[in-house]
Amino acid sequence: MPWSNKPLVYLFIVLATWSIPAIGRGADVDELKTAVEQLIGALNKKDLDAWSPLVHDQAVGFGLISPFPADHKAALRQGFQGLFPSMESFTIVPLNWQYRVVGDSGFAWGHVMVTFKQKDGPTRIMWGREIMTWTKVGGKWQMLTVHASPIP
Repeated sequence: MPWSNKPLVYLFIVLATWSIPAIGRGADVDELKTAVEQLIGALNKKDLDAWSPLVHDQAVGFGLISPFPADHKAALRQGFQGLFPSMESFTIVPLNWQYRVVGDSGFAWGHVMVTFKQKDGPTRIMWGREIMTWTKVGGKWQMLTVHASPIP
């Protein structure tokens, strides 16, 4: 190989090596996005059995309705179990969400539109900001924290 091509070969090797972690992060971000979509989809179906494996046992959440935290998955589940029977419909729509992975931690944030109709009331729409922290356990993403706050 002529000497003039060696710097290009070295540059290619360096760039290829640097891009390997980025490729891995891209796959992790895609997996995180899928997990977030599955979690929101399960809530929209009021399916807490599909929701449960996506939530860490030690999860903590602040929601749009209560100012108090739900500490542990059981408390989060209990909150939804109390809410869903009173709802004729319940839909969360994520808007302009962003996703980031740092090591075994994932972050998803953006705005949400929550549309719901209580069985004895009109359809209402709430707008909010939401951020979720996720952790990888056994190769699977699980939500660890969620904080949703209403937009006045």
